[in-house]
Amino acid sequence: MIENKASEEKIIINRGYFKHKIRSFLECNSYSDFHDAIAKNVIGQENLKYITIEIYSYLERISRGLQNPNPGIILLCAPSGSGKTQTYRSLKTFINNDENLNWLPCYSFNLADVTENGYKGKNASEIIDPLLEQRTKGVGIVILDEFDKKIVPSIVNSGENWNIKVQHALLAMLEGTVIRGEDKMGRSTEIDTSNTLFIGLGSFDFVREDKKQKANKHTLGFIEDENVSQVYEHYDDISKEDLIKSGGIYEMVSRIVKIVNYHKPDEDSIKKIINKMLNDEGNNINYAVDADESTIRKLFEISNSKSELGFRVLKGEIHNRAIELYLAIKKYDIPNVRQLVLSEEGDYIELYTEEIIRPHTKSNVIEKYG
Repeated sequence: MIENKASEEKIIINRGYFKHKIRSFLECNSYSDFHDAIAKNVIGQENLKYITIEIYSYLERISRGLQNPNPGIILLCAPSGSGKTQTYRSLKTFINNDENLNWLPCYSFNLADVTENGYKGKNASEIIDPLLEQRTKGVGIVILDEFDKKIVPSIVNSGENWNIKVQHALLAMLEGTVIRGEDKMGRSTEIDTSNTLFIGLGSFDFVREDKKQKANKHTLGFIEDENVSQVYEHYDDISKEDLIKSGGIYEMVSRIVKIVNYHKPDEDSIKKIINKMLNDEGNNINYAVDADESTIRKLFEISNSKSELGFRVLKGEIHNRAIELYLAIKKYDIPNVRQLVLSEEGDYIELYTEEIIRPHTKSNVIEKYG
């Protein structure tokens, strides 16, 4: 049950378990320690620092027992495959593995599933169910995934825009509200969402596509608008003005205190991302996976030519080629494998005997191992 906030109902974080544990974390980890740990898995995004400093600052406010430690909504705008999900996963892993923070709720909720009350889907109030279940008084980090899906209008047969109603429902919670419910044991409890840090994630592809179309019309001479850039970049920043033009209500957009935009990584960062993907693929199949210079160049070209698809396209390319080599190893029971190498001259399996096996030349594989 959500109630209007009243001063006498205000839940203040007093000295206690949460404050003590967070203070212990802060004493053991400087901001740089925290940021660097997250950045290891989010490569080439300079603006990650704005996400990590907001989280670190939030934890400091909790440790000091301040009222309203929630500064407002932090919004991460990044095209598909540029690091949104990886940012959340890296944060979640860090918190789960830290002895002083592993009690802290940090979870993702898909806003695309939220509908107007009474209709098929989830209610906005379900967003904070894990906080109620864990009795944290609202202390926790909630990632609102697909935030952009509730900005764009959703018109039903009656002509109503459902997403406007969903935005109003979300607003009541995000502004700071006392909510009563039950914990995991069925006991009555309450939280105050003023104590919760909300971080929205979204690709905002519909905004980017709109900008692209306007830029194209401008280039062709169909419109004259000095505010429309003649050069469209898929990684252009998303602004509050963009959100309002796309369907965001003013009350919701005004609650966003910081918009963090991820950009296309530079050349060195792209190469680091490729190397990390190779290493991750090797860990997944339990064989080292490498790539020669010709393949590194090809992967780099793919990242540039298919920027709108994000770096997931690179992961798919690496996986599909590595799995072919892995299949040959398992099918023909090839022993003494040192590593799998991706090469534009033909991917191959390198043995510890320095022998090279190219599965695409099937005859020699079958002759020796078949």
